[in-house]
Amino acid sequence: MAKRGKYGKWSEEDLQHAIRAYSNNIYGTLNQCQRVYGVPKATIKRHSDNKNIFVNGQKKFGTPTTFNIDMEKELVSHILALDSLFFGYTITDIRKLAYDIAEKYSLNHKFNKEKKIAGKKWFYLFMKLKNIPSTSKNVGNVSWYCPLCQEEKIIDIVMCKKCSIWFHEECLGLNRGDTFEECHWCTEKSDQ
Repeated sequence: MAKRGKYGKWSEEDLQHAIRAYSNNIYGTLNQCQRVYGVPKATIKRHSDNKNIFVNGQKKFGTPTTFNIDMEKELVSHILALDSLFFGYTITDIRKLAYDIAEKYSLNHKFNKEKKIAGKKWFYLFMKLKNIPSTSKNVGNVSWYCPLCQEEKIIDIVMCKKCSIWFHEECLGLNRGDTFEECHWCTEKSDQ
């Protein structure tokens, strides 16, 4: 068995050459390609068979991320936009938003499908990697206006997915975490 300690010592260029050599049968065997280029056999085989859809032809270690770079940028800009508009956000808001985006794009994810929410570990790692403060300066001291009671209160809110109007959960008779699709105004419009 080969000695350990050379993990990741090969370059992307080595990987490209090894894939080309293996695909064109230049050295005859996968073992020989591994010896010449120093890239692990499993890596050469996986990349040449196009089974590494996230990083094909590139050197990348670890579990692939749920979102691609564009989706992550979209999520970050949404978080920062909420914060700049003094809406603030809660950890739960971001975790639910991440789950919704993953479902919208039919991504393969490890989020909780029963609770429809991303995990706390995912949240804290995402916020750390994207250099976003983990709590908004507005969390806990924002009063939310609700068109039903016509009052501002510091309580949880939900948004109608059709008209994008925000409501206090208690005004709708919802408990924390209950699902909410559309407000009574949108329901009335769709019934007509």
